Amino acid sequence: MSEGAGKWPLSRHLPRLEPIRVANVRFRVLIEQDEDGIYIAEAPSLPGCDSQSRTRAEALDAIQEAIAAYIESLQAHGEPIPPSITEEIVEVIP
Repeated sequence: MSEGAGKWPLSRHLPRLEPIRVANVRFRVLIEQDEDGIYIAEAPSLPGCDSQSRTRAEALDAIQEAIAAYIESLQAHGEPIPPSITEEIVEVIP
């Protein structure tokens, strides 16, 4: 019997999967400071996608990484990516 006989060479029979490229998407992120001074960041449209850090800047960086990982997981499981948001900020002077 030759070397490797009886083994399925799966890599030869399965299509090579490439990551799906998506256009940049925007998600609303809420950042609040808790009673201990820790910044909690969450993306409400992505259930369970949140992070916490010692500074607001670190919280923003961490939630961006969490969102990227969340989207990667959605793609890997064939799930739809929530639509990008569009919003405007309106300043009102009382």
